Amino acid sequence: MKALLKARKAVDIVDLLRDLYELSEENRDFIRAKLERNASTFQPYLDAVEDALYPDIYRNQPVRLGDARRAIAAYKRATRDAEGTLELMLRFVECGTDFTAECGDIDERFYSSLSGMFDKIVEELGSLPLASQRPHLERLSLVVERAGAVGWGYQDYIADVLHRAFPESAQKIQRSDA
Repeated sequence: MKALLKARKAVDIVDLLRDLYELSEENRDFIRAKLERNASTFQPYLDAVEDALYPDIYRNQPVRLGDARRAIAAYKRATRDAEGTLELMLRFVECGTDFTAECGDIDERFYSSLSGMFDKIVEELGSLPLASQRPHLERLSLVVERAGAVGWGYQDYIADVLHRAFPESAQKIQRSDA
């Protein structure tokens, strides 16, 4: 692909990008995020995650785990923005946990997906400086707390993951539950 692009004139590449941009909304979001990283280019990805994991039950919309994961992967690919990707991952577990806590139990696949994303978040947080970890750990602590309204051993699992990775943070959670 690189060789093909290098053989083209700049005007041909601009035309190609314009055609891809006009082809689909997903392409537009990707190209805009790649070229200009800001709140307006981040928003479509955030909306996609939130809509997929907290669908409108009154319109009979299903949870779409794959759509949310694809939105996170597309944003990461477009921007290489670790902080923005982490924010999307956090919204994934926040929205999924809130949805099931408010609307009722779902299935094993759903909780496995939330747990897997929680694992990835904790892994990513471990590579951040301590000062950068704190706000994310506070949000994860709230997810653990909110998961108390959920079955399937989900809360036990994510509390254990958080405790093993960040024992100080988990102690604060246990103290607040007591």
